[in-house]
Amino acid sequence: MSAPSPLIPSAQPTSIQIHSIIAAAHWSPSGDNCQPWRLAWNGSALAISHDESRAAHSLNPENVASLLTLGTLLETIKIKASAEGFSTEWTLNPISQAEWATVRFSPGAEPDSLGRSLARRWTDRRRYRQLPLSAKHLSYVQGEQEFFPSLKVTTLLFTPELVELLAETEVCSLFTNRFSNDIYRWVRFTRKKAFQTRDGLHWSTLGVGIDQLPPFFLMQNPIIRRALSKVGARSAVRKYARKRLSASAGYFCISGEPSELIEAGRLGLRLWTRFNDAGESVQPLSFVPLMSVAGEMGLEGLPRQAVELAFRGRDLLRKNTAVPENKHPLWLFRFGQPLGDKPENYLNLRTFE
Repeated sequence: MSAPSPLIPSAQPTSIQIHSIIAAAHWSPSGDNCQPWRLAWNGSALAISHDESRAAHSLNPENVASLLTLGTLLETIKIKASAEGFSTEWTLNPISQAEWATVRFSPGAEPDSLGRSLARRWTDRRRYRQLPLSAKHLSYVQGEQEFFPSLKVTTLLFTPELVELLAETEVCSLFTNRFSNDIYRWVRFTRKKAFQTRDGLHWSTLGVGIDQLPPFFLMQNPIIRRALSKVGARSAVRKYARKRLSASAGYFCISGEPSELIEAGRLGLRLWTRFNDAGESVQPLSFVPLMSVAGEMGLEGLPRQAVELAFRGRDLLRKNTAVPENKHPLWLFRFGQPLGDKPENYLNLRTFE
């Protein structure tokens, strides 16, 4: 009697496997959780399209934020596919084309160590426990950076000057009408709305306390926002931002060429997930990197104050991280030990970051 034939891996993911991969892809981070993508499986390849209506945002000029998002999306797909036994390769198209990328799968990949951690990645915009920067933080960075040799990751403590500047970017985001109108488009003030849309940011994930909710809600209206800005709202936002930023173990900054935003998104996703998997809280801080990249493009119509803030932040990061002038800060994150448990709605509103 002949021996049974060994099982030959399927050349393509099954419908159950591709469903699992696509479900994980929707966990990928995006600005305001706008999810500016469409995914389509044709039986042999996964097409990723850019949804321009979702991507339309004043903080996404020339799709600089969308390029970071594409990187996080590709890396999430790669990690999850490896858990299903598949390696990935992709073809990228110019961002101006409707179809961003095409992903193909081949059997035989070793599972990525982050495969079980994707669902645990989350954004914590609250204050952190201020523990010192340690060797373990550096080990997380070194372990991931070796796969992205053209990028540089630096892990440092916040300086008072950088805290002050980043606090000012939060004020700029909330009180510059074109920015705040686009941000409020994605804020969900009820759980019902969040579950209906399956996107956006539930207010409770924004680090806003219940006592701060009424003015935050009223500030959707530009007239009320302008009035509140004249009676101390700007100062209150700045003060609260300072407290949150100062209560961090430190920050890590990914630097490279502006043409490497997709690769920075891939590395950022891995570091973010790695820190979360180790019990650390993480918050991305994208204003300075992305607005300074856009400003260097010479784009017209960008708010002058925003570009000036971004350039000052870029120069501070270059100075603090010893990044040469031919490299550019592409993504910035703060991290630290969480103060207490994750928000109660973390599991239910997992995709609403």
